Amino acid sequence: MYSKPLYPVPLAKDAAQHYSFDKFYVEWWYFDGVLNNDVHFALSFMIYAKGGNVDLTLFNLKNKERKVYHFDFLPKDIEVSKKKCQIRMGTNFVSETNGVYSIALNEKDLSATFVLTPILKGFAVIEPTWLGNCFLSWIVSAPRAKVEGVLHYDNKVFKGQGMGYHDHNYFPGFGELPPTGNWYWGRFFSERYTVVLAQRLYKKGLFGDAACLFIYKDGVLVEAAYGKNLIMAHSFTLNKHALPEKIRFKFKQFSFIINNIDISRREDFFVRFINDFSVSESGQPSEIKENGRGASEFVFL
Repeated sequence: MYSKPLYPVPLAKDAAQHYSFDKFYVEWWYFDGVLNNDVHFALSFMIYAKGGNVDLTLFNLKNKERKVYHFDFLPKDIEVSKKKCQIRMGTNFVSETNGVYSIALNEKDLSATFVLTPILKGFAVIEPTWLGNCFLSWIVSAPRAKVEGVLHYDNKVFKGQGMGYHDHNYFPGFGELPPTGNWYWGRFFSERYTVVLAQRLYKKGLFGDAACLFIYKDGVLVEAAYGKNLIMAHSFTLNKHALPEKIRFKFKQFSFIINNIDISRREDFFVRFINDFSVSESGQPSEIKENGRGASEFVFL
């Protein structure tokens, strides 16, 4: 049903707006990261036929405190470039210049700035539907990035730096999604390895359809895989959906274990996890093993 996508290094135009407001579609730009090993942030700028929104989650990894900020905008209050990643919603904006992403949020109860500088080359997955249109375009311009942030909220100031991630997704509308077209996504960092994966989910099998898996080692993309059943998992029930507590999978000489240790955000249509992560690679003079951290999501459509 699905043809194999391509994996080019994304161009500036790949991260730009692809649809206009007069069509039913969804398009979003997602950024996340961990500052000072203390605060995980997940930020999205989303646009659709009737407008758009800015959504930010702050999750304290130590005391488990969670803050959620959500702001809606009409099309007249939104400007989006069709040439590069440049979005303005009200007084909030994100802009890419020479590969570096600058973000500013300016609202009554929140102000924040982030700067993401990619340190790995990205990839793009373009997957057509049986209707001939794009089912899902996944543009990962920053599989791993240095990130700096300054947050003003709850009458306090938090400054930090760490590692982050950025991608851009767009597709023409939920009407073309297959039945129960849910998906899983995750990005995981250790010292030498970066792993980014995604897979659609179906009721007949938790991980039963096409998946994408990208493995970087020492800053170089060493595997880019697309196919079925790349990921195998044990699952438990959460919020009436089957979700894995621990994901174990192998690909060629690599073995991975992903543990869901915290829920940073939980809504009716998605759950976002903070993860412990371990990777081992055989076939070396001696087996390489590393531990790291990550973030992942289950989205229910």
